[in-house]
Amino acid sequence: MKQFVIALAAILCLVLAANAVAQEQQPVFYCVITHQIKPDKVEKHNDAMKDLAAAFTKHGFSYPYSGYSGDRFRWYLLCPMKSIGDLDQVFMEIGKMPEKAGREWQSIVEREHDSLESSSMGVYMARPDLSYVPENPRLQEGEGIYVRWNIIRLKLVDDDEKIYDILRRWAELYKSKGIRDGFWISVSIIENDMPVMVVARHARDEADYYENRIRIDEQLGGENEALRKELSQYVRSEEIINARYMKEHSYMGSER
Repeated sequence: MKQFVIALAAILCLVLAANAVAQEQQPVFYCVITHQIKPDKVEKHNDAMKDLAAAFTKHGFSYPYSGYSGDRFRWYLLCPMKSIGDLDQVFMEIGKMPEKAGREWQSIVEREHDSLESSSMGVYMARPDLSYVPENPRLQEGEGIYVRWNIIRLKLVDDDEKIYDILRRWAELYKSKGIRDGFWISVSIIENDMPVMVVARHARDEADYYENRIRIDEQLGGENEALRKELSQYVRSEEIINARYMKEHSYMGSER
């Protein structure tokens, strides 16, 4: 909360990047906060995050968010925003919470601070034009509580369209094969080590993900491997994050 400071220069970069993409539709941005939790303070952190969502519900907060518990003692908060101006507004509203919630808020902040090794923040922009959403999805709404994020750190290139063309062909391959599981792509706008692309896939649980992944790879065949090899020339490194949606840590909007 109070430990995150957004520089004016970073916001200006975000505005410029947003204007260059998604001309025909309103872009969606995600403010992503990552908590690295002390291994012996996981329970304290989880209690603080439950109380955080309860405090926002009780006292009012304009921006819903989703909480995820990840591997390696990490926790993630994903807050969607419709515009760049929302980023400033999010932190302005958080800044008013000590006055609204008093000791309740102070307790949450103290427990959060005590439970953390570190925290970081990034801003990403959704790229539906590079993603694949099946017409007849395998999972029903609310079933995909497991998420697998593939964090792909890319090389700087003279033309990003070289990478985006591969991703669009990948989405077309999925569509042509009638794959019933999609993937969602977002790209970094503010990050410590840019450029970064995040590929999100959902499943019921980790076992469901791997079982279904085998079927998908068989359906896609050699074309899938060819696209993966083509993309690899632009990749610096990859990181896999396994996480689970935490309803009790999430805030769906004020009920007031």
